Amino acid sequence: MPPLHTPTRTVAVFGLLVTVGCDAQVDSDFVGTGQVQLDGVAQKGPFVTGSTVTVGVRDASGAPTGDVYLASTTDDLGTFSVALDHLGPVTLEASGFSWNEATGTLSGSPMTLRAWHVVGTSGTQTATVNLLTHLAAPRVEALILGGVDPSVAIEQADEEVLLALDLADPSFDPGAPARELSLSGGSTDGNDFLFAASAIVAHAGWLRGGNDGADGATQELANLMALD
Repeated sequence: MPPLHTPTRTVAVFGLLVTVGCDAQVDSDFVGTGQVQLDGVAQKGPFVTGSTVTVGVRDASGAPTGDVYLASTTDDLGTFSVALDHLGPVTLEASGFSWNEATGTLSGSPMTLRAWHVVGTSGTQTATVNLLTHLAAPRVEALILGGVDPSVAIEQADEEVLLALDLADPSFDPGAPARELSLSGGSTDGNDFLFAASAIVAHAGWLRGGNDGADGATQELANLMALD
């Protein structure tokens, strides 16, 4: 599947992507081929059909290259797919309306969630955006910019998020990295943990914002937790 939008250089701000107009760091063997395909889901609860998923290319040091790919979710489970011409770290940002996993109702305002992923080989890979990847995203970036290998940084941040949430025994093993967990992926230890964490944060947002402000309060809470 070709990218829905070819890479562009820009000086706009895309959430965590602050592009600087530099040359793209793209493996020459992959230019124009789209041989890497990221398949995944964007879920807080699930993002609805037509939500936007932005993939920003990063260089080995974690800095934005200026190349951005756009995709859209294709169903109400938050499913997306995007083809890339890049090997190395990328950031993903999903924005749109979502289903509230605590109430089963549609959000009253859009939400934005983020994730990091390292594209290591050609072919199809899973790169899901969910609450756990969002909570880990600033920590991943800080580690990478501090010199930690991107793959190691993502794994370390995932582990730190599990401990910081304190929703399970410290020995709990989700069985898969956060970027592979999904609310619609069936009952596994990791998926069940993701559902519990997402529902608790959604309910906490409702307690903070009430019926009219729950969605904004949930976004604020998720962002504050990620920064913390």
